[in-house]
Amino acid sequence: MDEQWSKWEPIQGLAPHYYIDSISDSYDAFLIGLTNAENENKKIEIKFRNSVEAYRSTYETYRHYLLEILDKTYGMEFFTKWSFFKVKNSDYIKWLSEQSCGIWDSKTITHFSIMGGESIVDVIANYDPIVVLKQT
Repeated sequence: MDEQWSKWEPIQGLAPHYYIDSISDSYDAFLIGLTNAENENKKIEIKFRNSVEAYRSTYETYRHYLLEILDKTYGMEFFTKWSFFKVKNSDYIKWLSEQSCGIWDSKTITHFSIMGGESIVDVIANYDPIVVLKQT
């Protein structure tokens, strides 16, 4: 695997692990709602203010190969004790480039990966999202 994963801390004070509650995709925004794994009253919302270039949401079991590679490369705690990552040299971006016949090659884009509970959401965007803490 040539991908390089790094922990992403979009704002200070985040809990180490979250569950993904919802995903909403509209022309105005792409939203991911998450709940703190240790306190269900603490939630966050990741908001991409416009639509994103691409995203995929996958049940964690179907990404077992990725989890094995991450475990071998970084150790199990890397992704079991944190939910937010950026991926350099992304295979997902490479695939999108191939599918678009190189259109993506001229864009400055980032691969964000959110590992939450039983889901992994990968988002490709050309800007960082806004993250909002919510109390219920």
